[in-house]
Amino acid sequence: MIPYLNTTTIFRNNKLKSAIIIGLFYFIIFQVSCTTVAQPKGGAVGIINENTLYTNTSTGEIRALDILSGEEKYKPRWPSPEEVSIDKKLDKEDQKYRSLAIYGAPVIWKEGLYIVTYDGYLFKLSLELVEEWREPIGQITSSNNSFIATPQIKNGVLLIGSSDNTLIAFDVENRSKKWTFKTDGPIWSSVFISEDQIYFTSLDKYIYSLDFEDGSLIWKFKTNGAIVSSPIVHENKLYVGSFDRILYAIDSKSGNELWKFENSKNWYWATPAVHEKYLFAASLDGKLYALDINSGKLLWSSSTEGKIVGTPAIVDDLIVIASTDKKIRLLRLIDGQQMDICNIGDQIKSDVISTNEWIFFTTEDSVRALKIKPNGNMDEEWDGGHFFKEENPISNSRVRSC
Repeated sequence: MIPYLNTTTIFRNNKLKSAIIIGLFYFIIFQVSCTTVAQPKGGAVGIINENTLYTNTSTGEIRALDILSGEEKYKPRWPSPEEVSIDKKLDKEDQKYRSLAIYGAPVIWKEGLYIVTYDGYLFKLSLELVEEWREPIGQITSSNNSFIATPQIKNGVLLIGSSDNTLIAFDVENRSKKWTFKTDGPIWSSVFISEDQIYFTSLDKYIYSLDFEDGSLIWKFKTNGAIVSSPIVHENKLYVGSFDRILYAIDSKSGNELWKFENSKNWYWATPAVHEKYLFAASLDGKLYALDINSGKLLWSSSTEGKIVGTPAIVDDLIVIASTDKKIRLLRLIDGQQMDICNIGDQIKSDVISTNEWIFFTTEDSVRALKIKPNGNMDEEWDGGHFFKEENPISNSRVRSC
């Protein structure tokens, strides 16, 4: 998940369009104050490992929550006061651009938790949130060089793109860069890895496929708009949406277009979701489109009263979507019939992630857990949610939303 840019104007001049998009992005994520230094805020739900949800807060902390109770499992949280003090000892030039804010979710490999901060530091933590090492993987010389996406890892190689137009492959065992690949625009999407090929998108309007081992270009496909959505590959077909309001299906081996869906009235931000014969595409026009995965034919659609920013979650024969209208909806996969709806009371711009009958998502200040009952209803758990800014994140007095 990447942070959401709330603008709908389409600019005809490509250079002007890119400059304004990037400028608005940085204006939004930096909370400007007359008396304090602006700091970006993070925004991913996190990652589930067995019975633990590792989530990052809006202020750059990592918390490990028990998925049944929402209680924190390990303290001190990361970063501890000792770790924060290390950052304060950096020289003034590095300190100028330092930020522990985390936009992408952590990734787990061999009992290690890896996170990339907004300013380009890669941290390895134990699953108990003890820091083991840190390495700068980006050049911290400008606020324009930032890391937005969730990293991906395979065979000890971590892959992540940056806003300085670079995809980085970093060997976490040798703690060194393996290769880099340059595009003509910022990379906000996460990489999708399939066999020996990797796939990602860029604001330069291209979808890229590279060789996993050496980063050489296999193919690239141009759309008519900037792309921030992360692609998904299923049975040798790649699916991704663009700011040109088109959802593309592409042969993942050759890069040839198979079909495209052009009914959306706004941009695509979320990664599509796949289930058997269905492809689900969530759009900023507030609709979830259910398509035939082989032809792109529209099977059904469901509307919300806001924008669908995050990727939906599929749970058995149901799909869960979250919207900026502050509501979570539970729909049937087969026809989109609404089974339940829950008004959370806060805008939801994150992905929805799931494990068994549990679903998780974040608002600006909280991470929430809902449980899908056998009768198709959703109940909020954790006594109303885990709120990042509260001293005691679980409040027994808080009214559950559903």
